[in-house]
Amino acid sequence: MSAASCPGDKILYPDLKNKVAVITGGHSGLGKAISEALAKAGSKVVIAARSLEKCASLANQIKVIGGEAVPISLDVTDPASIEEMINQVKDRWGPIDLLVNNAGIQGKIDWIVNYDPSEWDRIMAVLLKGPFLCCRAVLPDMIGRRSGKVVNVAAGVSDERVDYGVAAYYAAKAGLINFTRQCAAETKRYGIYVNAIDPAGLETAMTDQIRAVERGSSEFSGTQTNSGRGLRLRKPEAIVPMVLFLLSTTSNMMTGRLLQASSPDDVQYLQL
Repeated sequence: MSAASCPGDKILYPDLKNKVAVITGGHSGLGKAISEALAKAGSKVVIAARSLEKCASLANQIKVIGGEAVPISLDVTDPASIEEMINQVKDRWGPIDLLVNNAGIQGKIDWIVNYDPSEWDRIMAVLLKGPFLCCRAVLPDMIGRRSGKVVNVAAGVSDERVDYGVAAYYAAKAGLINFTRQCAAETKRYGIYVNAIDPAGLETAMTDQIRAVERGSSEFSGTQTNSGRGLRLRKPEAIVPMVLFLLSTTSNMMTGRLLQASSPDDVQYLQL
């Protein structure tokens, strides 16, 4: 396998070779695309999510094409599960070099006045507490080695767009952006780089769930995917170059930043 492949099979970021990379929620959607790209770059990929079966399926696909990948069952809301994952990785490949906090859930779509507090807590646990717990567990080794990269998958709503019914989701993602900045400030002295991406709308299973709600509800029709102005969605693979850039040494000039993807039509670009 060659070094990192991006659109057009250009060889980029050879420094990712042999890096131990953990991708939470790594078996589907954006996580799957990142896992596959890192494997092509020569990284040793840890596909970590609740479903060990789905993680194993992707790991086997990666191995067939010559990559290195291991599936691990992981609950990002459980410190013991995270610790067990880290121990398994260390026993197999050594300390973790790269962490992508990608695990996420959409949660229930509903108005704030009707929102179930337990559902709010569940979303916060996965989207905000999860990255905190993973960083808290992984950072000590990175600090000790004076080296490490963390990418958090956040989200944002531009001024011209409001997604209704997802207050918990966006509140958690906003918290993750500020957590990224704080984490970067505390670790930059140790040669660790912590950044976030906002991939905007993607064609994933989560989007399919949103569409199903829109189709079944007159209240939320078009509010999530802006169907009246075009879906503005793209394949997860279109976001991979942003992630590889942040995980490579090429991005060592920046930490505590949010990279936003924007494609009002079919054009992708980075907005710093």
